[in-house]
Amino acid sequence: MDLKPVAKIRFSNIPDMPGFSVMVTFPNAGVDRPETIGIHLPNNKQSLGRRLVKAINDGVAYEVTGIVKDDAGKTYVGGHLVVIGRRLNADLKRLGY
Repeated sequence: MDLKPVAKIRFSNIPDMPGFSVMVTFPNAGVDRPETIGIHLPNNKQSLGRRLVKAINDGVAYEVTGIVKDDAGKTYVGGHLVVIGRRLNADLKRLGY
């Protein structure tokens, strides 16, 4: 069981929601729901999105709390981002990204 987060950029196909999302998954965790949170950014913030992906994949921008169950009994990896959307650029710089 590997609880290492893997982040990828996924572009939106929804016309009313242009931009892209940085999605966090746990492909080797052995849980029912391997995909978890994402952050949606506008198209003009692609370099910021790439920095966020690198920080998550390097293990510094997402804190894992463990495997938990939802109300339906499905398992997923609990955790949270240590960077905040409004301060994303400053938080990534503070982490060295």
